[in-house]
Order: sequence, then structure tokens, then C-alpha cells
Amino acid sequence: MNRNLTVLCTIVVVSLAGCSQLTGGSTVDRWAKENSAASSKILCSMEVNNEYFFVARSGDDVRLGSRIDMTGYPRTHSFIIAWQFLDERGRSLSTKRPPTAIKSGYVENESKIYAENVDEQTLQPDDSRSMEVSVKIKKCRSSTCSGEASGEGDVGYAVKVCSVSLRT
Repeated sequence: MNRNLTVLCTIVVVSLAGCSQLTGGSTVDRWAKENSAASSKILCSMEVNNEYFFVARSGDDVRLGSRIDMTGYPRTHSFIIAWQFLDERGRSLSTKRPPTAIKSGYVENESKIYAENVDEQTLQPDDSRSMEVSVKIKKCRSSTCSGEASGEGDVGYAVKVCSVSLRT
């Protein structure tokens, strides 16, 4: 497995009946604040095509959030989210320890359905001066989703979330 693909979350959904309603006017900054720990500092948050991402840091731990648009996917579907953390020399800052899930679920906002995930991950920044954070996403119309082959209607893309200084 590629060590640079730090957080690999595969989620298979059997039913969307458990959706909660998202209050109108939710912005990425407010959503990031609501989903980050009180003791952490939000390093970055961004919105791309109505999808939200954030990274917050507390010591060597980071809290990662994604809100992915799953509108139009069948009741049984799956998706993969893989976060990547690289220092200024292109080295992975990931540890071999798997992330801890904090929140995972679906929300509705008007006619849209979003999959929300928040995880905590430990990094090993050592003497690194900066960190580039990106996320790779794959949405699959079936209950099985793999990183290699694509099925009909599967969509995959990458988002560069941010580059931040690790110096305080």
C-alpha cells in the first residue's frame, strides 16, 4: 500500500434513511469550526463544487473533515476518501497508525445529500517546515469501490486542500 495515502476510509451505504437535516446557510468555515476540537487550530478549510474540506491541528494530531456530495447516487453505494500529507521535500508525514473516526453520516441540504466524515490522524512532522494536504476521492454507484478499476458511472478526483507552515 502506498504510504502517502494516509487516511483511507471506505464506506458502504445500505440506506440513506438516516439522513439528518442540515440547517440552511452552512458555510465551510462554520462547518469546520463545529467539527474541530476546541483545543485545535484550524489550519485550512475550503469549498470546492459545494463540497467541504478542513484540517485542524492540535500537537501532532490533525482532525480531517470532508462533506462530499452524494446526490444522485443509488441507496446502495460506496466511496473512498484518501488524505495525503507531504512535507516540503515530498516526504509523507503519515504514521502507520490508522485514523480514528469521530463522525460519519449523511445530511440533507435542500435537494442535496452529503456524506460527512471527520477523523483524527497522528502525523510525524519531525523537522518539517511545511505540509501540503490533498485528498483523493472516488465515488462508486455500487456497494464495492476499489482504488484501481472503475465501474460505469464511478467518479474519481483529487483536491489540493492547502499548504501550511508547521512552524509556530
